[in-house]
Amino acid sequence: MEDIAHLREVLDRIENKLLAASKIYSALQFQLWVVIMTLYYIMTSFMKDVPWQFTAIYWTVGFVIFIYCSSIIWKKLQNLHDTAGKGMKNPAAFGWSIAASWIVGSIVGWALVPNLLKPVYPELAVGIGYLVFIGLSVLGMFLAFLHFEKRVEREMLSAFLIPLAGIAGISTMYVHPMVYAGFVVALGFSITVVLYIYAAFKTLG
Repeated sequence: MEDIAHLREVLDRIENKLLAASKIYSALQFQLWVVIMTLYYIMTSFMKDVPWQFTAIYWTVGFVIFIYCSSIIWKKLQNLHDTAGKGMKNPAAFGWSIAASWIVGSIVGWALVPNLLKPVYPELAVGIGYLVFIGLSVLGMFLAFLHFEKRVEREMLSAFLIPLAGIAGISTMYVHPMVYAGFVVALGFSITVVLYIYAAFKTLG
């Protein structure tokens, strides 16, 4: 009985460490996007007029870097689970669903929404599109975890709920819509990072 209890304790520790690692890796992904986003605002603060070509190129490169780094984080996490004998279910399908959520979010947020709103709200179109892009993309990730991993990523809620809720207030602010949208996303992502790190430490006891 003592051996069984000891084995169960060891397995519980492994399970907790895997969960903590998952939380930390998730926090890294969200923090990476905050770094890319804030760097954009720092760079554009030196420009009197920001060319749309610069914005398009920057966010394209930033998105590629984000996807590349996320794939590295994902592989590290997958290897960690495999080493512990806790391989993920349908890892390929899960990975593709994450990628698909960002692709769909990009199409809707960067193309459809701005094109629809530009004739009516030209000043707000891009800011609203950015909030829709982030909100839909992270919502897709949330649903992927729910479907494939059968768990609710509560820490992720603020990362898509706050940007989507921020759409309601974008027409009342006194700064540039894109600046407002960026700070709304930064707030949602920063809260998510804090919650993930807190959950990791809490899991480790």
